[in-house]
Parts: sequence; C-alpha cells; structure tokens
Amino acid sequence: MTAEEKNSSEVGGADDRYDDFYRSSGFNSSHTSLQGLLEEGNPEDGDDKGKTNAGHQEDSKKPKVDNKSFVRKSIKYWIHPDYVTEVKAIILRHLPIYVFGDNHDLDHPKNPLISSVYYDNHDLELYHHRLHKSHLAIAFRYRWYGELKWNHHMTESEYQANQAINASEVFAERKTHKEDWTGDNSVKERFSIDPSKINDFNRGKYKIDATDNDDEKYYKEQEKLMAKVALAQEIQSTIIERQLRPTMRTIYNRTAFQLPDDQRVRISLDTELTFVREDLKAKKDEWKRDDVGMHWPFRHLKNTEKYLFPYAVLEVKLQTQFGQEPPQWINELTTSYLVEPVPKFSKFMHGCAMLIPEKVKINPYW
Repeated sequence: MTAEEKNSSEVGGADDRYDDFYRSSGFNSSHTSLQGLLEEGNPEDGDDKGKTNAGHQEDSKKPKVDNKSFVRKSIKYWIHPDYVTEVKAIILRHLPIYVFGDNHDLDHPKNPLISSVYYDNHDLELYHHRLHKSHLAIAFRYRWYGELKWNHHMTESEYQANQAINASEVFAERKTHKEDWTGDNSVKERFSIDPSKINDFNRGKYKIDATDNDDEKYYKEQEKLMAKVALAQEIQSTIIERQLRPTMRTIYNRTAFQLPDDQRVRISLDTELTFVREDLKAKKDEWKRDDVGMHWPFRHLKNTEKYLFPYAVLEVKLQTQFGQEPPQWINELTTSYLVEPVPKFSKFMHGCAMLIPEKVKINPYW
C-alpha cells in the first residue's frame, strides 16, 4: 500500500456526491459540518488566528473590543471550477467584494495576485513539524503582491530607477503554531523588506535595525520599530541555523468578500492556484528563482516543476460570540454540494507532497 493510499484509508470515504469531484485529484475527503469545525482551530494557511503585523497600524478610531469574548475560526473548502461562478453569486448576495485594502492589509491587498516562496531545509524539517502540529512549529515565506519589479540581474541603478516608477515590496512572514492546551493562539508576524537586500539578509550580511526607517510611515512608534527589529533578528537566525532555502512557491489570484469594518464574516476565494518547485532551480544563495513569471498556466515551466491545482480554494473566517450560531446562509453554502470541506488545508504542505514526494515522509491527510 502506498503512503497516499494509506492516508486515504485512514480518512475514510467521501459521500457519493463527491466521488467524481475528487477522483481526478487522487485525494479522498471527509465531509465535516461547519458547526463541528467551529470547535477546532485552523493554524495552517489561514491568516487570522492570532496574527500580528509589525508594519500595520490599527485605526485608532475603531472601537475597542474585548477580543477574549470572541471565537475566531477559519475553515477551508475546495470548489470545482464549474461551481465557482455560482459560489461567487451566493456570496455576493450577502457580502461585497472587499477593495479597500492596501498591501499592508494581510487579508485584502490591492493586487489580487499573491506569490509566496516558502523556505525549508533539505530534510523538509518545517514541513514535517507543521504536519505533526508540533508546538511552536513554524512556517516561513517571502510574499509579494502583483508583479515583482526586481530580478537578480538588475544593477543597483536599474533597480533604483524601477523603484521610482513602481515600488516593489516583499514581506518576510513567520507563522508559529501553538497547541490548544497552551491557551494561546497561533501567531502570524511579518515585516517588509527591500527585495534587493534579501540575499544578504539570508546570509546574515544585512541587518535590519532601528536606523532602517525607509518605511517610516508604518513604523512611527518606537515600540513597533523595535518589534520589527526583534522579529527580523529571530527570522535571520532561523534561516541561518536551520539552513533554510527556497523550497516551494505558490501563486494564485485572490478575491476577498467582506463588509467594510466588519470582522464577523470574511471570505477569500483563491483561483488559478499554482505550485512551483523552487529548490531545484533557485541559484545558490538566491532567495528565489527568476524564471517563473506571473502568467498562468506557466507553459514555459516543465510539468515536473509545477502543479496546477484543479480546484479553487474557499476560506471562511468567522468571528462570533461564544455560543453564537454562524449566519444561516453560511451554513447553507458550506453544507451544499458546491463545496468540499478540507479542514486545515495547507498550500505549502500540498505543494511539497505533490512536487517533492521523494522528501516527504508522510502525506497530509487530504
């Protein structure tokens, strides 16, 4: 029995209505109701469980809320391409497309195209720790939105000229898993970094300190600046000590749905999700490969280097009072034939399992 067959048998069979839906992907699934999932957290690819952003300043005009009185949960679903339009129409009856964010808004950036380069070492240590939900297991990535106006072949003058026209910004992001028994939420932290400095940052030759205030408008307060410095030092040490290197890239278009200034129901829909293997093509000491581009379906890449995910990924994020039921329309949508629940689905882990099977000791359950 292969590892994939073993994992599928452990999960159990899907409902008959999902058999055709998932046969082409080679994965099995289990149908889980929204109410059941509200009893669980989702520390994987979701962005909202205890996230922090060293570069994001909260609007002081927003009312203070006792966060301890809320339950925040995130549930992910796969959607067959034939059903994406119908799902969008249902959501739009209740929530508008969210277009008011900027690139410092973790959930709703200006540009819908999101690229992330995940790091791991030769043994996929971070992958396996995250798979086993080890306490304080981390995931690390560099993320940017839209087209990155930078490559390794640019001279300093070319890069500066490009920046004057269209500034490129990259975020270094770390997610830390915390077990439920600790009583603490899993955390997402990030800071912005000049892409031309990342190679030196990874090697320990470039230090982020309190004098690097080129993004001053986001770091006016000394406390936030020092938090950025501390986070950068921790991430840099982790990259060097664990010998992390570019491993897997994800690229997708995101549509977000949310009422302005209302955190109770937030939905994101990721389409044209593509996984690209980074570890074989990224040049030594380069923080990412330069030949990927941004145009789906990436025909110039070999099939062994990419995987075009056959479904859209829907994520429903709820913030409710203890004991409060989610909106009825959410229950109706998430228990319908249009979506298939995949609790704790992780893009990083899925990409590794599909494109680097020789290094993956255990496949994710899905």
